[in-house]
Amino acid sequence: MKVVDYLDLKQAHVGLVAISYVLFNLRALLAICGVYHPSRSFRFTVHAVDTLLLVCGIGLAWMLYLNPIEITWLGAKITGLFLYIALGSFALKNSKSLRLRITTFVLSQIVFGYIVMVAVNKSAVPFVS
Repeated sequence: MKVVDYLDLKQAHVGLVAISYVLFNLRALLAICGVYHPSRSFRFTVHAVDTLLLVCGIGLAWMLYLNPIEITWLGAKITGLFLYIALGSFALKNSKSLRLRITTFVLSQIVFGYIVMVAVNKSAVPFVS
C-alpha cells in the first residue's frame, strides 16, 4: 500500500482549489443572471469537490503538524475561508437584490485572492514585504 506523498496531496489540493473556484464562479454568474437552477448531480459534484478540498487541506496540515492557532498564516487562511463561504452564500442564494449579489460576489473574489496570497507567501499579511 502506497502512503500518500506530500507533493501529491499538495497538487491535489491546488487542483481542487482551481476546480472549486471555477465551479463557484460559474454558479455565481448564473445566479447573478437569475438562471441558476442546479441539478442534483451538479450540486453533488460541487459538494464532492469541496469536501475533497477540505480533506486534502486537513491532510496537509496534519502531515506538516501545523496548528492554525500557532501558525498565524494558516489561521488567517481558515478565517478567510469562512468569510469566502459566507460571501459566496450571499452571492448565490441569500441576497434578495441584484446589487447585493454582485457586491458579495466581488468581495468573495477579493477574499479568494487574499487566501491564495496567504497560502503562497505563508504570511497572514501577504501584501506587506
